[in-house]
Amino acid sequence: MAKNKEVADTDDTERDQSRTRGLIPFKPGQSGNPKGRPKNARSVVSNKFLNSVMEDYEEFGPAALQKAREDDPMGYIRMVASLLPKEIVVARRENEDMSDDELRREIAALEGEYKDITGQAVSDIASTDSPEGRDDDTRH
Repeated sequence: MAKNKEVADTDDTERDQSRTRGLIPFKPGQSGNPKGRPKNARSVVSNKFLNSVMEDYEEFGPAALQKAREDDPMGYIRMVASLLPKEIVVARRENEDMSDDELRREIAALEGEYKDITGQAVSDIASTDSPEGRDDDTRH
């Protein structure tokens, strides 16, 4: 049986060599398809697809979302998570350039944003997460 495999391997090698014989590889920067894809071809298809999805959503979307949420909550959460950005980059000024008053105002603004989002004050979190607020003795 090994002999048949050797013959098959030889046939494949010869066939591959005969198909590539005489071909000249592309030079750097040269395309095998010089005219390329027509301009906007991808965006035209994408726009048509997204328009169809939008029309479908406008008619059936709210009911479909409700059904997905009720029938498959984990799938619904995965779908929502897939729509969120993978990484959020927040650009802030370096705190070295800020005066003490500017830092205090920035901290107060961030604490206010946190309270608006969570409904809980930062000071409440800090007091329950600090070692003094714990019942167990995990302090070193």
